[in-house]
Amino acid sequence: MLAIVITYIIGGLTRGTVLYGLTTVIIQMNNKTALIKYNLTKGVTSLLSVACLLGSIVSTLLAPKLIGKIGKTNTLRFVSFLSLVANILIFPAIHWAYLFVFKSIAGFATVLLITVVPLIGVEQLDPKIRGVVGSLTNVTLQGGMFISYIIQYFISSQDRFYPLSVVLPTILSIAMIGMSFIIKERKQEVSETTNTVVVQPNITKINIWQKKYTKSFIVAISLGMSIGATGSSPILQYSTLIFKNSFNSPKSGTIGAIIMSGISFIAALAALPVVRRYKRKTIFTIGLNIILCCYIIMITVMYVKPAKKVSDAIILATTIVFIISYAFSSGSLFFVIMGEVFPPQIKSIFVNMSMAINQLTLLITTFIFPLLKQQENYIIYFCWVVLVEALIIKFVPETHNKLLSQIEFEMIPNNETNIIASSDSTAQFVLEILPSILTSRLERCRIQTAAYIQQ
Repeated sequence: MLAIVITYIIGGLTRGTVLYGLTTVIIQMNNKTALIKYNLTKGVTSLLSVACLLGSIVSTLLAPKLIGKIGKTNTLRFVSFLSLVANILIFPAIHWAYLFVFKSIAGFATVLLITVVPLIGVEQLDPKIRGVVGSLTNVTLQGGMFISYIIQYFISSQDRFYPLSVVLPTILSIAMIGMSFIIKERKQEVSETTNTVVVQPNITKINIWQKKYTKSFIVAISLGMSIGATGSSPILQYSTLIFKNSFNSPKSGTIGAIIMSGISFIAALAALPVVRRYKRKTIFTIGLNIILCCYIIMITVMYVKPAKKVSDAIILATTIVFIISYAFSSGSLFFVIMGEVFPPQIKSIFVNMSMAINQLTLLITTFIFPLLKQQENYIIYFCWVVLVEALIIKFVPETHNKLLSQIEFEMIPNNETNIIASSDSTAQFVLEILPSILTSRLERCRIQTAAYIQQ
């Protein structure tokens, strides 16, 4: 179990440092030689800013086939080596196209990294600690961002610190390679209630377009939108601009980024015991409702237009509340629920679907933010979060302290009545179908009894 926990931590740190560290440091660094070589125009800068996200989207599309063919641990080893290569080769200041290619590869590797780790971990962790361990992904991701902004602070004044932006992700990639050879994948899943071996089908041969997987589709979409729809990334970036415009200091924007990412990191840490003790959906909906209140306050301030200092103070305070609420809802629970909720036979497919939608919505919200007025962005985010919350309340089952087999029963509806209706022969029903129905009901009662005794 310790190896799995360490793997979660390294995976989150790698993603945080690569996505935010390399994006903000390498593109915006005060290294004149590199800037001349890259020939950075506004269009090129925008393209480089989304390079990691584009690589991430490609990663989520290819991941199910890759995992299905070579397995989870082999996939983890492959992307760990790929992340190491990308982090080393991204360093030379050759041309912006060269940087774009290796930033995309780095994004591809790191998103696949934090996708496959929960797939390995969730099947081996006790239900009582699954939530805490899953939340570590968000904690370490926020920690990676925090460290990256600190590195950026030093690089902004001293060019000689530039290699720091590559050293940390490289060390993390090497550590992940080591962990990929320590943790073991379950080749066969053992039933949590009967101790019998359950052989999982080949995911590359599963037809996910069956009616029984409709709920999984809806859950994958709603969870995938739960992070990007909040506009957390552009809102955090805007809060750093307030620092930059309010304080007459060349480093005020970077200091603001350090402060806000530090608050986000502390909030993610504080969410760990809450996720362990309380129901997932309850925490999720409370957090999203507070986020909706934050939107209303910011929209009102921007339309009323009070004095600039008053406006900045209200928006900063509201953003801090937003960050804390985000850490307790979408930030932590996205990774937790995504790893728990999908049935084992289709888990990797729908987990990657959620990650793809997550990266796509992040790309959309980040892209449209500078094109629209801020209040217009917040109105869009408000409507989007209302939709996401409605879908989560309606379709996402409660997973707190539940066995994976119990969650599977809730995700795949019972088709027994359909079987009875389609039977043409009474004899066939009595001799074949009725015994299977009774067996199914007895198995369900036994699972529920075992879960009750365990609690």
